[in-house]
Amino acid sequence: MRYPFFIAQRYLKTKKRSTLVSRVTGIAVGGVFLGVMTLVIVLSVLNGFETELRQRIISFNTNVLVFTRTPPAWQAADSLMIQLEESADVVATAPFVRAEAIAAYEPVPGRLTRPRGVIVKGIDLEREALVSSVIDSIKPATDSFDASMFEDEEYHSGIAVGSDLAGEMLLGFGDEVVLITAPSTVTANKINPRVHKCRVIGFFNSGMYDFDSRFIYMDVKDADAFFDFDTGLRGIGIKLVHIYEAQRYDLELARSLPLKDYGTNNWINMNRNLFAYMKIERILLFLMLTLI
Repeated sequence: MRYPFFIAQRYLKTKKRSTLVSRVTGIAVGGVFLGVMTLVIVLSVLNGFETELRQRIISFNTNVLVFTRTPPAWQAADSLMIQLEESADVVATAPFVRAEAIAAYEPVPGRLTRPRGVIVKGIDLEREALVSSVIDSIKPATDSFDASMFEDEEYHSGIAVGSDLAGEMLLGFGDEVVLITAPSTVTANKINPRVHKCRVIGFFNSGMYDFDSRFIYMDVKDADAFFDFDTGLRGIGIKLVHIYEAQRYDLELARSLPLKDYGTNNWINMNRNLFAYMKIERILLFLMLTLI
């Protein structure tokens, strides 16, 4: 180790009469040090941001989705979940109903205000807790969507609302929210919207605005009854042992299930554009910072 230090000392130091060389050398070494440090820090921050974003997307979405195309396929969802959980690749499964609707708040009786387009997802709380972390983020903590505590004369479904959506609509605990959706069939060129009244029993915060400003969670049975089969997507969410095997398992599952009854997708395909953009951004920043 002494010989390399001797060589470095020999070329970095100079005679007392000539200090220009040592100053130029110091500036050059400092510049290289600063450039490399900046490159490493920026890339580390980008990698950390991408890892955190990916983790949040994974935690609030299931790894693989199986959606049903026909009512008989949805009715056989329980037996399919049992079959899927027999695979060594699968940790757990959970049913879901997902649909779009308009959520409106009625601060004054008889006058709906602050309507927002939302995504309503019906879930089984007990099973959903096994495949995603959305249940853990609901505050106050709950083990059901039961809203009977409010003693409404008419049945109300309990819902959990994203924190940003609740802020935009000025919603509080126990407020009544009306969900409005169109039926799958239209008669005589008229659309009679379907209306369902709900009570806010909790709020969730994923840390991602796209989720917290658009999503509403409710019981899967209530969602199944409210949304027509053609207006609401029904299926099964699957959590895998190895999340990066989602594409492989997705292809295998698609081959084993009848195409006319089932379709599949996975978290990698659903967020492909986002991850491709982040990859390009990281490469461009690397090239630009290398010029330093």
